[in-house]
Amino acid sequence: SLMRTAAKRFDPARVIALVTGDGNDNEGRTTFPQCIEEALKNDWHVELHSWRRSMNRVYVAFAEQYPTHFSFHILDSSLAVVAGWA
Repeated sequence: SLMRTAAKRFDPARVIALVTGDGNDNEGRTTFPQCIEEALKNDWHVELHSWRRSMNRVYVAFAEQYPTHFSFHILDSSLAVVAGWA
């Protein structure tokens, strides 16, 4: 699972790239924010790709708390390409 992998340390550090904005509590089950924070605590680099309107605020907090290991990338300007309109 993502959580088991995120809990491991690797040398050199690894990168997790996720395309999601979901930050919901997931009714008691493991959430993306929990997995991401576990990875960040274990020196992973995390790239999050999301639409601006669907990105949970928890990810902005991660970018502030882990500025060298967490980055988010807004997909809005890529909509035409993703949708096949370009």
